[in-house]
Amino acid sequence: MKDFDVNKFRLDLDKFEWDEVFNSNDVNDQLALLEKKVVSLLDSYCPTKRKMIKGNSTEWMTPELLENIRSRNFLKNKLDDNPTVESKKEYNRMRNFVKLKVSRTKRNYFLSNFEKIHDSGHIWKTYFKLTGRYIKQSLDIPFLKVDDNLKPDDEEKSLALY
Repeated sequence: MKDFDVNKFRLDLDKFEWDEVFNSNDVNDQLALLEKKVVSLLDSYCPTKRKMIKGNSTEWMTPELLENIRSRNFLKNKLDDNPTVESKKEYNRMRNFVKLKVSRTKRNYFLSNFEKIHDSGHIWKTYFKLTGRYIKQSLDIPFLKVDDNLKPDDEEKSLALY
């Protein structure tokens, strides 16, 4: 919001036709109309930014492996920007190398974890840890945007998705 111009926002807010809001007999309708107008104006001045939220890194992921993945991704972008036979070969070589490294690293990590097991309780505990069973993921969607309207209510969200 560093580029947000309050004076320009106020001028645009003054240009709204408020009769539509005030002529309604129902207070809920008035609030809904007011919210719709203000939110649409706010969206034009400071639109919603989307951000990718990454989960915790897996324990088997090493800095060397991450660097290899970054190199592979760089080569993929390079191939997409300028597709040549040489860049395709270079990308394929790195892609296959990273696949092999990931597979070997995962296998070694899993084997080393299972070698430390003494009884059946530890087997299951290690199994659930390695498969991510204990990781809780939020499935809640706080708001759903439908036709430039935000729907916070679960019933409204389900009707919009239906």
